[in-house]
Amino acid sequence: MTPLTMPPRELERESATDERERAQRRLDDAVELKERSNARLDATRGTAAELDAYVQLNEAEEKVAARDRWIEWADAEDIVPPWPDFLPLHRLLG
Repeated sequence: MTPLTMPPRELERESATDERERAQRRLDDAVELKERSNARLDATRGTAAELDAYVQLNEAEEKVAARDRWIEWADAEDIVPPWPDFLPLHRLLG
């Protein structure tokens, strides 16, 4: 479902303060996960588990980037949230 086909009710935003707080909590959680994933990768270097740890770290980094974009959206006036498929365009347009 895209923003153009979503019911208007689903596009309504929470209050800016609530949305910002929720976005910040999610970003903090994602950063903690990234730190744990990075530590796991360091601990598994040279072992069979290194590839899994590397993949987990990449996923954690993507989650941090997505949560960061959500904070940007929560601070902005846009109605439609940033969609992951639009990341390159989102970064180009600022």
